[in-house]
Amino acid sequence: MLVELKEIDDDPEADADEEAAVPSQVAEQELAEIRPTESRRPDLKGKGRVVAPWPMEGALSEPLCSFCDEAIDFTPSEILLAMREKLEDITEADPTLWNANHRSADDWNIYWDYCERHRLEGIELPRARKEGWPEHVDFSCFWGRILRLRRHIKAIIANPPSSKYFCTVHADYINDGASKLESISGQQKRFTGQSAGYYGGKGYEIMLFMLLHMFPDLSFDMSPIKPLSYKAFIAEVLLPEVCVRLIQQDLQVNQQAAQDILIQSQRFGNLQYPGGHTDPDVQYITNKATFLMKRNQDLLTAYEVSDTTMDFSSWVKTQQQSACTKLSQQVVKAEEVDMQLGLGEYHAEMKFDEIVKDVTHYRECGMDYALSVVIAEL
Repeated sequence: MLVELKEIDDDPEADADEEAAVPSQVAEQELAEIRPTESRRPDLKGKGRVVAPWPMEGALSEPLCSFCDEAIDFTPSEILLAMREKLEDITEADPTLWNANHRSADDWNIYWDYCERHRLEGIELPRARKEGWPEHVDFSCFWGRILRLRRHIKAIIANPPSSKYFCTVHADYINDGASKLESISGQQKRFTGQSAGYYGGKGYEIMLFMLLHMFPDLSFDMSPIKPLSYKAFIAEVLLPEVCVRLIQQDLQVNQQAAQDILIQSQRFGNLQYPGGHTDPDVQYITNKATFLMKRNQDLLTAYEVSDTTMDFSSWVKTQQQSACTKLSQQVVKAEEVDMQLGLGEYHAEMKFDEIVKDVTHYRECGMDYALSVVIAEL
């Protein structure tokens, strides 16, 4: 049997010319493997983020974040530029194929606030302006605004099924069981869905604080809300109800629209006012509210019993005026008695001066506890 033998070409230069003439499929395959296609990149679109472009497609002109590689297609604020400058000293240059200005750090928490800030400025702020959501919220008047909603809150406590949020949470407790939802993992899962809309974490903490103090545990009948716990009812029912009514007041919209805004503005609120119980503004407001509530507990109790439609400050001023009127009437009676007893005008003037001094003090104190003492004595 004859076998045909082919001549082997040992010329390396000829092999090199042949390889150069044919496009390298291996090189293209290697390039495709390192190229960050949509299937290989993190799913950032679902989180409302802008996916950084692939530079070899001609998108290098669009600046990218040096840390998360997201597009920064807006003019950064002075705050953002200052944050970027501080990060220069604690991060290292680490250029990548798709971001020549990329930098790395020992811990992603180092640049997390910076990335959240540019997402706020580049994505959420423009959306908030387009939707008409407030960019700046005056949290100092929150406790007064929430006090004015006490009648609405009491109505929900008296009839929990009237709340959309109670029906939703109640169904979850019935279907999944209270023990599962009250577990640590269950609480964490539910907490991620809790929101104060564009009031953010700061507004959430203030509202929660106010509700816990206005309606402490065992201050109302718990049987209609079972199997919900007290804290779940406050945080997942009363708090969003308060939020919706505050949004209605801010934007002059109906209840359904406010409920939609509460959900839609959650991301903006969390970035604009991240807050938390350790936030300096939250601590200041809660400490101030605690101080006022302790000093004016009798007034607050009387305010609750009165069931007035006025806000707390207006109601207190009305009580002040009423107290002043009664004091003035007492002065007249004191003068009449003194004159009848022949004590002369001297004692009457002294009595009047003392009462006027007290009235001036009460007016200066505003919501001071001393006023409640005077009202009680009268």
